Amino acid sequence: SPFLSALCKISTLNLSKDEPESYCSKWYHLQELRLAASNSRASERELRQLAALPFLNYITEKSELLKYFAAGNPVDLASSSFELQNDLLYLADISGYISKIVRPENLDLDMMSQQAVAALDEFSRKTFSISEFEEFSSCPQKYFVRRVLSIDERPTDSLELTPIEKGDVMHSIVYKFYSEIQNRMATSESIAAMPNARNLKLVKLELAKQAEYLDLLIRIATDELQSINFTHSFFELEKTAILGSKDRKGIMEYWLENEIDRINSPENNFYPALFEYSFGMPPATNKALTSDDPVKLRGNVKIKGKIDRIEFDESLTHFMIADYKMNIGNLPTLKDILNGKKFQIPVYLAAAKIFLERKFFATGTSSDGSNSDKDSISKISAAGGVYYGFNPTKSTAGEPFYHEKYFLKIDETEGELSEKGKPKKTKFHVLIPSEDELKDIIDKSIDFLEERTYEMRGGKFVKKPESRNCGYCTYFPLCRWKDTKTITADVSLAD
Repeated sequence: SPFLSALCKISTLNLSKDEPESYCSKWYHLQELRLAASNSRASERELRQLAALPFLNYITEKSELLKYFAAGNPVDLASSSFELQNDLLYLADISGYISKIVRPENLDLDMMSQQAVAALDEFSRKTFSISEFEEFSSCPQKYFVRRVLSIDERPTDSLELTPIEKGDVMHSIVYKFYSEIQNRMATSESIAAMPNARNLKLVKLELAKQAEYLDLLIRIATDELQSINFTHSFFELEKTAILGSKDRKGIMEYWLENEIDRINSPENNFYPALFEYSFGMPPATNKALTSDDPVKLRGNVKIKGKIDRIEFDESLTHFMIADYKMNIGNLPTLKDILNGKKFQIPVYLAAAKIFLERKFFATGTSSDGSNSDKDSISKISAAGGVYYGFNPTKSTAGEPFYHEKYFLKIDETEGELSEKGKPKKTKFHVLIPSEDELKDIIDKSIDFLEERTYEMRGGKFVKKPESRNCGYCTYFPLCRWKDTKTITADVSLAD
């Protein structure tokens, strides 16, 4: 019976002592054996045990058959039992249907509504954001439900600002602060000599003006927090943490002190100039400092996005991109980049190089900033990325607090990367020894984006997510994977 079959497959089997020696042992922990086989990590002894117990791989009930089929395995009508014939015929019909729709050229557009045809056409030309690529890489099913079916996450009540709300507030405060500082600045001589780079005012915060900067920053932060109109009493604690009090510095004051110290450090040679720069998206701020068109990286890979901050050296030959985070303790790793799970820093570096050369550094440009003479481009090179944290982070016990984490930043004093893909000489920052090394990482990220673009536009949302991404997923009730386990061992149908 199906019940006994399922029970046997999760039980411990005790064979009699007179069984042949080839059985290896009289005890068989059947569930562990099947799990080891499904993960391709069974030992030689376990493989011999599996061979001695062929019924473990038999499909004896409908639920097992459906799981087997859902994992992408073929079904064979000829070798099936009579009891499963009807189920197999049903699955054969589904297989025929899937084979027709899995490729766009097999779709019968005449049978579809005009609305459906228009939606397919629009999606086939869609420009994706970095967050979409990363979400798809993490879980194609979640991407499909959220981005294609437009099913929003279930809202939750909160007695305080959510991390996203708090991040939006901090981004807005910092943007308005630096914009006001730039409005007060005169264009420097080095930039004035470059007609298309007149909007690139490098901000060099002066230590002598720290009190003036703090007054401006607190005024902007106060106005921004008042506009939220969040009435819960916990919000007052949030405001105090951000603005500070007579007895304690707030997040903004600590942030300002660190900005001034870093910008005036003898080791620093990069200065912020562009803030909240968007490309391929409607401009939310200054239209002169945005690019309306998405950036085409390679082939059919086009992206859109917004970069929190772009910094330049004084010679305007190198740039860095920066991203603000509330905390910088849990960030993407180099391994995440090399495995195609995270893309932000390397892909934004590639995109920024394209639109910076097109909009600010081309000597022959049209009124909209587009390039009219490719040969006249003054080249600018990527120097890496950095995460700036509003709350300082300590990497390990005994280490100092960090306000920033350099990521893929070129530092020629660094050695080659280790076999595990980690820099050898730094415990916290991720530094790259050369421009060639950085270029290789960027190219590899774009290779991954080409694969993801093909899969996303082709509607390939069937890849199983990593289990670590499922713990706090709000789409779990809709998940097709939550009750299944993909069995990679050989599975045969019962006679």
